[in-house]
Amino acid sequence: MKKAIVLSAALLLAGAALFAADDKKPAVKFSGMARAGYVFTFEDGDMNSTAWHGKDKEARLNFHVADAEGLWDINIKDLHGGLDGDDKLKAKLTIDLGKALEKAGVDLNGFGLKFNIGAMGNNSLLKAYDNASGDDRDNFKLYGEYLSALTASYDKVSVQLTVDPIHTEKGTEDVGTYTLDPETGKIKFTKTGTKEVKENKMGVAVSAKYADKDLGFAVAAGYAHNAAGFTDDGDDSNKDRVALGGKTYENGFDVSGSVDVAKMAGLDFQLGTGAVFGYMTDDAGDAMRVAADVSGGVDAVDGFVEYQFTQLKPDQGDDTDYHYLKGQVNLNFFADKGVSLDVYAADTDLANAGDYWLAGADVGYKLGGVTYKLKGEVGNDASADEVYFLLRPTVTINW
Repeated sequence: MKKAIVLSAALLLAGAALFAADDKKPAVKFSGMARAGYVFTFEDGDMNSTAWHGKDKEARLNFHVADAEGLWDINIKDLHGGLDGDDKLKAKLTIDLGKALEKAGVDLNGFGLKFNIGAMGNNSLLKAYDNASGDDRDNFKLYGEYLSALTASYDKVSVQLTVDPIHTEKGTEDVGTYTLDPETGKIKFTKTGTKEVKENKMGVAVSAKYADKDLGFAVAAGYAHNAAGFTDDGDDSNKDRVALGGKTYENGFDVSGSVDVAKMAGLDFQLGTGAVFGYMTDDAGDAMRVAADVSGGVDAVDGFVEYQFTQLKPDQGDDTDYHYLKGQVNLNFFADKGVSLDVYAADTDLANAGDYWLAGADVGYKLGGVTYKLKGEVGNDASADEVYFLLRPTVTINW
């Protein structure tokens, strides 16, 4: 309840600042999104229903508050339903130090400087992958989500240093007694139990990016120490077969790039491509991910195809490979009427073709600033040895 009161007070203050400012230039910009819905899944004649995204609280709220001059902004995400009890507000603060210094009379000669702190999630490195699918398969993160980052930029080049200073990794350690074996003359350890131990593993990442918007080309590269590696934040229905199990890798490398082929070649239709390569390694094993996509189309029809290969090399077993492929077509014939329609298909484990596949469609209608959408999807989940069908109605409000 206290957090609900605090949030309400913050929104009132933001509103007060907005209306108290000059009418021509508001002091604060306030925007956000609220989404709610359900998922009805039918398997083997039975229906299983959950809230949207499988959460026990159906609503998802995101708030964005920004200074009108671009000096700072605050992103508050993942507010699932109520704010009482132990619910937390995941907030990311961005401060434009470059603009602040220039406002204070310091000439930076074209250099930019930004500072981020808070819930940065999986965005630990600068990236150049175009991410046409929106499934964030280029995500690369340090182990924790509460990070600090300093980004310096000049013209088309940016360099970022990211730190996870509060990551503590938990584990267990054997406890027991040591005795001298009279026969061998050696010290013998007798285990009597285990105890929980904690180790501070501060994560650090450095990355650089070159982006030429006029040419339509971007490339980025980065290194991370004590990182969880690549992750996915895709749609909940696109079941991902790869999980790194919360493991921390000692070293991680990431390279990504994208090309706007249409802009470079002067084409009269959209065409772009991107790729990303990530590699994690330490004494316990390696992990590698490669993802690439091609997207394009015209005003009436556009779409993409995305492929991903992930390889895990645990120290205790054989290599494990996963292949993912997804394609989607967006039909925009009635976009001016507020109607959206897309169809898609994916196989989340091509190495076991036919075991993990899905296909579906989304139809949406926007009326009075509210978007009503219905997803229909059919797929096969080999782990349950069943074909499923799901319906997912959602309502989204943006402001």
